Amino acid sequence: MMPAVNNEKKKERPNCDDDICASDDYPLIPGLPDHISKAFLAMLPRASFTRLQLVSRSWKRYFQSEELFDIRRQIGEAEPCIYVLAEHPRAAPFVMLHPRADKWVSLPPTPGHSKDQIWEGFSCVAVDSFLFVMGGTRRSTHHPYSTGEMCGEVWRYDAKTNKWEARRKMDPARSWHAAAAIGGRIYVAGGSSPHTILQSAQVYDVSSDSWSPLPDMRHRRFGCQGLALNHELWVVAGEFEIHHTSDTGPEHGSVEIFDPKSCSWRLAPDVCLDSEKVAGPMVVADGRLLCVHQRTVREYKGGKNWEILGYVSSGDLSQRPYPRFGFGLVSLEKEVFVIGGARESWQNQTRCTIQNLDTVEVCNLDQLSKSRDSCPELSWRDASPMGVCRGTILATALVWL
Repeated sequence: MMPAVNNEKKKERPNCDDDICASDDYPLIPGLPDHISKAFLAMLPRASFTRLQLVSRSWKRYFQSEELFDIRRQIGEAEPCIYVLAEHPRAAPFVMLHPRADKWVSLPPTPGHSKDQIWEGFSCVAVDSFLFVMGGTRRSTHHPYSTGEMCGEVWRYDAKTNKWEARRKMDPARSWHAAAAIGGRIYVAGGSSPHTILQSAQVYDVSSDSWSPLPDMRHRRFGCQGLALNHELWVVAGEFEIHHTSDTGPEHGSVEIFDPKSCSWRLAPDVCLDSEKVAGPMVVADGRLLCVHQRTVREYKGGKNWEILGYVSSGDLSQRPYPRFGFGLVSLEKEVFVIGGARESWQNQTRCTIQNLDTVEVCNLDQLSKSRDSCPELSWRDASPMGVCRGTILATALVWL
């Protein structure tokens, strides 16, 4: 016998690629008003957003909208995301850590970053939901000791859409410069150009995609670090250009500070603990300037004074006799993340190799205890390692989404 044929039409499920799903009249969640649906979706973990965008075109549009992130901020659901670019493997993309989920994910490839080029001397700054990578020098891997080509390129990564796009270039092109974000603007200062060490400074307006000049620093310097502290730009340490033999210039450990309100610079001598060309790792955590120096975490107290908050008493950071270097510091409220880096590993008195690290250690500044020798000891914990990415950290940034 032939099976009975059911001629009744099956109810067709709406195809989310159809225009109805893209319509403003189509609800995000059937049966619920959109304002309730939006608030509900805004409470979901940030780490799930990429997958949730695949549900429908209307969901994709919402999860890439500024409205979503505004709602998350209003209801206190904004989550921190830590962005990191490591030296190894070459041309690897940025990776992002979701601290609450303790999970790493990779970003799309950074434009212009290829295995055939060595890219160095650029700066990385986060503003709102954007990550900016600016300037630097590119050298061919076939000619690693050449001077390379200095660039003024500015690339912006949008965390909402997971895409990179080019923005207005810096003029002049800069490499090994200082950069920091203050009040929705990016301030850059110093560095080197194709022909000279720079004394100039500029400010980039994120909303208008425009650059404006600022007063020059007191001294030309490159290889400097940029920090935002107390709504001011701190240009830390670096190498100087001296014009006259009688002019000794500032100490290598000095800081030049730019006040956006008065649009003026002032010099703070001997801030750094070591008068080195390149300052040790520094970070602003909860409004405090911190550094890692000789196995200690210290807080800047003004002048030449640094208070020891605690010893780095455990973990990969403090292992002797070969301490870790080239690591990145990222602050998140009361915590400091120590990410990646490298360490010398001596096989014997004449043979040394570099061990590239993917480890992540987290220090809680509020959880102080006493060690056996009555010195302060900070509380440390291990976070998930970066995995494939490892070695010297080229860039870090923190974004709240």
